[in-house]
Amino acid sequence: MATIYVRDVPDDVAARLAAVAKEQNTSVQALALQELTAFARRSQKLAALNAMPKFRVDRETVLADIAEGRNA
Repeated sequence: MATIYVRDVPDDVAARLAAVAKEQNTSVQALALQELTAFARRSQKLAALNAMPKFRVDRETVLADIAEGRNA
């Protein structure tokens, strides 16, 4: 497992992290790990979405196709 050190964390950010950790009855380290993990998952999902092909379909075409499907 890797170790990450974060330097020069502004005092207000450190205080807020400590407050949130206390509210959640956990440590700042556990909270930071939780948030970093969530960020990594979001960025992975975003990369997958960005890799998907882009389809240029305007709103009116989509609505017309939906209406046509309902009337079929």
